[in-house]
Amino acid sequence: QIELDEANRKLKAIQAEQSAVNLQIKQTEEEIKKAEAYLKQRQEILNKRVRSIYMYGQLSYLEVITGAKSFANRLELLKRIIHSDFNLIIEIQKQKAVIEAKKAELEEQKARLDALAAEAQKAQDEVVAKKAQQQKIMDE
Repeated sequence: QIELDEANRKLKAIQAEQSAVNLQIKQTEEEIKKAEAYLKQRQEILNKRVRSIYMYGQLSYLEVITGAKSFANRLELLKRIIHSDFNLIIEIQKQKAVIEAKKAELEEQKARLDALAAEAQKAQDEVVAKKAQQQKIMDE
């Protein structure tokens, strides 16, 4: 009976861990969805910016240069535009790295869940064997 109780305890612990890993997987999947949506939004902004530059050339830069009243203002505005474009590209790269890390984490969690399933099956088999052994002893 002690061995059966131990096997049942072990099985319940494994099942609790499986539930926790399943919850982590759901959370990670939600984080990936949010990150991908944000990335898509940022990429659309960059695509519009690149398309604008392609279609109209460096018009925005020229407008800044000709529209500003002083050279210092022109230079400052140009720096801001270039800095903004650069930051957008960096942000997209970082977001892609975050998504890849989350996907790797998700794969690890799924592998852990598979390992737990195998462990749970082994514990379940042990419980069944202990019950059969206990029944055999009782029958005798």
